[in-house]
Amino acid sequence: MWKPPIDWLSGVTLTLRHVLFFTPLALVGLGVEAVYPSGAAFRGLLAYVYYGVVGLFALRLVLDFWRAASKLAFFRTHAFNALLLLPLPLAGDGVRISIGLIALRQTPDLIRFLSPSPGPRRRLRAPRFTPARVVTASFAGTILVGTLLLTLPVATRDSQGTPMLDALFTATSAVCVTGLTVLDTPVHFSTFGQVVLMGLMQVGGLGIMTFSTFLAITLQRRMGMQDRLIMQDLLEEPNIETLKSMIVGILKMTFIIEAVGVLVLAWAWYATGESLWAALYLGAFHSIAAFNNAGFALFSDNLMQYRGDILINLAITSLIIVGGLGFVVISTLPQLRFWGKPRVRRLPCHSRIVLWTTAILLVSGTLLFLLAEAGKTMAEFSWSERLLAAYFLAVTPRTAGFNTVDTGALTDLSLFITIILMFVGASPASTGGGVKTSSIALLVLSVRAILRKREEVEVFYRTIPRETVHKALVIITLSFSLINLFTILLLLTDEAPFLPTMFEVVSAFGTVGLSMGLTPSLTAAGKVIIIIVMFIGRIGPLTMALALGERQDSARFAYPSERVMVG
Repeated sequence: MWKPPIDWLSGVTLTLRHVLFFTPLALVGLGVEAVYPSGAAFRGLLAYVYYGVVGLFALRLVLDFWRAASKLAFFRTHAFNALLLLPLPLAGDGVRISIGLIALRQTPDLIRFLSPSPGPRRRLRAPRFTPARVVTASFAGTILVGTLLLTLPVATRDSQGTPMLDALFTATSAVCVTGLTVLDTPVHFSTFGQVVLMGLMQVGGLGIMTFSTFLAITLQRRMGMQDRLIMQDLLEEPNIETLKSMIVGILKMTFIIEAVGVLVLAWAWYATGESLWAALYLGAFHSIAAFNNAGFALFSDNLMQYRGDILINLAITSLIIVGGLGFVVISTLPQLRFWGKPRVRRLPCHSRIVLWTTAILLVSGTLLFLLAEAGKTMAEFSWSERLLAAYFLAVTPRTAGFNTVDTGALTDLSLFITIILMFVGASPASTGGGVKTSSIALLVLSVRAILRKREEVEVFYRTIPRETVHKALVIITLSFSLINLFTILLLLTDEAPFLPTMFEVVSAFGTVGLSMGLTPSLTAAGKVIIIIVMFIGRIGPLTMALALGERQDSARFAYPSERVMVG
């Protein structure tokens, strides 16, 4: 009888144990159901989650039984765990009884996992707190806090609070700086709720670890070596000693840029007849949303009524572009001069790749949108409005999500171009998502190197390390695969045409926020799928894979090579 390799089976079992560590969190779901009266759809959704957790628990039992040397000893030691599954066939709340028992059973394991008592006697090997896991947990925790705040009665205009699933969707969209909404933001949310969204967008755009480290520095607390290593990995800064100054510089840079955006936008809205305080509030909200590439707007039609306002259009697009360049690139911009002798010999290779790729995408995107829509959607626009609208269409798919033209009315060519731009997204270490401009640039450069029969990828008289090129190719491949997978799942759960469905998934994955109108009509299962896609898109598919996986030691051997036909 065939059995899987023991290393593979051990890895699966260990991963299941790590996932089941957090089963006690299901008690939160049971408590929410008890405190917040919810509809049948939400209870059904939680039931699917409970069945999934119970299924993982049962799968772990089966794998442990398979690996047990003595089956009789296994039954003696695991009989109680098997009894926890007995309530499942009961009508009504059988699954909730089982999940509650399993959560209580796993609580001691979670406590041992969190307790600072390492040593050989520790029964369960806890997963290491790698940067990928810290980032994933930080975003998840922030989303949970935002969800609870948005469910409060004070967060809505009708003082009824937001339904839990809609609050989770909105909080995820804000923290992941996406902008997809199932609720009309200015109509549904009160000022308190909108301020909560502003905070979630700001924290999500800059990154939770950046904020927490900045607070530690501000409060004059020592920055531990673990924190330094995490930030070094996130910001790809080789010199640990410069991290503090870099983080402080990022925060200063952010608030200065956003403050300038607030003043410009407030002036623009004050000129349209808004009161001074209303103009400042609108300017603050949209400046934060634009710089963090979030896409939330305080107008039911987004920014369509301002398609001809040059100042608002240029201010919003400038904030989007600067926020999407990445903090590392922004810090090198003062070195860029178009005349005279530059202050330094050259810009870093990364900055040059990002700037050139961004410029090419913006110029080509503007021209393509102008050609595709000038005689159709923009037929009644003046030429200045057409140019502004085409430029805005080229900028906003770069993970921003604002729109001055009805997205659902665009031609198929424009929608296809938008999907491509949403897939590319912003740049590394920025407030945006997508596979990133540098990854696409390295893909193109790799193709050029192969066509030229060059073994190395070269650009600007520099050689790019092979591991960097491989990482970019892995990110693109994983992203493309995930988009296809979640498109299939959304087509199964929601009866919608293919193009709007795929557009929705790519928009969520790229943390863009544009929609062809499918978002408000999503089913409960469809909302959960888009929530997962937004989360993966913000932290990155590679980060998610590293967070769920276990770091393996490098192999000290190599297999014989053999040729494979391709092409």
